[in-house]
Amino acid sequence: MYKVFATIIFLLLIGSAGFMFGTKNREVEYVVRGGSGVPSSTVVVSQSNSGEKRLWGLVPADKVASIPWYVSRSAAVVSYLVMFLVILLGTGMTTGFAYRLLDPVIAWSTHQYLAISLGVTLAVHVISIYFDEFINFSVSDLLVPFVSDYKTVYLGLGIIGFYILILTVLFSIFLRLKSPKFWRATHFLVYPMFALSLVHGLFIGSDSGTLAMKLVYWVTGAIFAILLAYRFAVYPLKARAPKTP
Repeated sequence: MYKVFATIIFLLLIGSAGFMFGTKNREVEYVVRGGSGVPSSTVVVSQSNSGEKRLWGLVPADKVASIPWYVSRSAAVVSYLVMFLVILLGTGMTTGFAYRLLDPVIAWSTHQYLAISLGVTLAVHVISIYFDEFINFSVSDLLVPFVSDYKTVYLGLGIIGFYILILTVLFSIFLRLKSPKFWRATHFLVYPMFALSLVHGLFIGSDSGTLAMKLVYWVTGAIFAILLAYRFAVYPLKARAPKTP
């Protein structure tokens, strides 16, 4: 178990270092409350009566970025990729394809460890962004869907996906053996969870405009669509087909 967490921490540190030293300037959209800290190169898109300003512009990284923000970005990317692997392996075990490549015990253990890793990296993503002093998210912004005025819909979808993950993990821990049918039914929630996370990352991720992340999102999204079609259209037909002697 400790190897899993050590791997997660290593990936986060590597990702954070890459973002920190590889980014000089970037286009950002962020909120400044209280009317202070507005770099001259930004454009004020809107301003509320309370003095809150929504900004857009090319800002030097050291003026807008912080360690928590870099960590949150890294954790978000790692979480998304781990989530994809969890669903890929889980679907492979359900359909039996994964057992052609992995021993059943190894496949199941890997699936569990990946799910735990996903929970850890998502927690790092949410907690670290709270400490970013430029976006200024409140607790309610991060925990209550559609409350924040920062990309309200896409942030809200990500929060809903986060809660679906929590429910899925809790059901797996406490109900898998006690109520296997209910656990199996609730496990289908991972598919809408991934879809919500994909939309969340595409439209709110600060790196979603880069070629690398576009490839990540579109490739994983295409594979996910194929998995859905196979799991819910092809596999049930194959399972019901009479077996030849």
